[in-house]
Amino acid sequence: MQGVLSRPPRGLRLLILTAAGLLALTACRAQQVAPKTNNNSQILPKPAPVKILYPSAPGSFVRVAARLRPSLVNLHAGSAVAGGPSTILPPRRSVDDPFYAASPLRDRVEKSLGTAVILDRQGHALTTRAILGQSAQIRARLHDGRILPVKLVGWDADTDIAVVRLELPQTGKPVVLTPATYGDSAQLRSGDWVVAVGDPFGTAPYVSAGLVSSPGASKGLTLNRPGYFSFISTDARINAANVGGPLINSSGEVVGINVLFDHRQRALSFAVPINLIRDVLPTLLKHGRVTRSWLGIYAKPVTATRAAKVGLGKSRGALVSEVIAGGPAAQAGLRVGDVILQFDGKTVARHQDLAFAAARATSGKTVLVKVWRGGGEHVLSLRLERKPQ
Repeated sequence: MQGVLSRPPRGLRLLILTAAGLLALTACRAQQVAPKTNNNSQILPKPAPVKILYPSAPGSFVRVAARLRPSLVNLHAGSAVAGGPSTILPPRRSVDDPFYAASPLRDRVEKSLGTAVILDRQGHALTTRAILGQSAQIRARLHDGRILPVKLVGWDADTDIAVVRLELPQTGKPVVLTPATYGDSAQLRSGDWVVAVGDPFGTAPYVSAGLVSSPGASKGLTLNRPGYFSFISTDARINAANVGGPLINSSGEVVGINVLFDHRQRALSFAVPINLIRDVLPTLLKHGRVTRSWLGIYAKPVTATRAAKVGLGKSRGALVSEVIAGGPAAQAGLRVGDVILQFDGKTVARHQDLAFAAARATSGKTVLVKVWRGGGEHVLSLRLERKPQ
């Protein structure tokens, strides 16, 4: 019949249907891919530039620890001593305990106490009194394995710092000691890197790094525990393995001595600032003890409100909040409400400055104290007495 298209052959129809299917499939895929290609929100963002969180952080403390190694001393005793790095070891369950059977400590009677750091070539070293306990015979193991007897020179009860002396041999091969490099703890700032180092068993350094949480105060120390804010606080772990050892900065300088006031402390650790040790060291070497003076008062900050009320103009000095009966301050005529502005010729800017100045003054010395009372300045004569134990 004319005008009517004839049906294409069967093979041609199959070819047309296949081509149409392929075109439809391509179109569907194009629709699925197109949004991902055109919609920028679906594209993975470019990597953000790397930010250095701690610009001054060294890549490793290996070199710092290696440089300090010859200055570390392991202290141990010839008899059992409670505490110290020996507490790291698990308790011995029996004579045939497999842990101790393979341990070099099995046949030894000596117990490790802690760490000291060499101060000078004459054999003096710094450590903490707490680790020495009641040990009568203390020995030092040097980094090269040599063992020397140790004598306690002196210690400070308020800071728990002790000075020991390694007894150098008078004959034979001389022992050449390597003193550590000592820095300035006043330069520490919150966020600085520090490393707590110890030598718990005389075999290798125990190293723990962290940041300074608080550098403490170079002046105005609270000398009665728990005055932890006076000490360097850090999250570098200080425990039985490095107590008595040095706290060093990222340059390898000793800025403190690690102390452990409470074995339960976990979050923060503490070290005695090296600048405070410098203050008491001459007395320790000469007399073996540090005797501090006291005023016999309790002082607190002068607030802006209090300063305006008494006519000082600005916050300064130390406000006397309590006077102990019979103490030096009471005998000198100090009263509650007095503001101490000057002590022994030194300006008292903060109330902590007063405690620091009084503690460093010599017992028996008579000093002049300038106070603000009744809207004017008065000068009192005060005779210092030895701080009661």
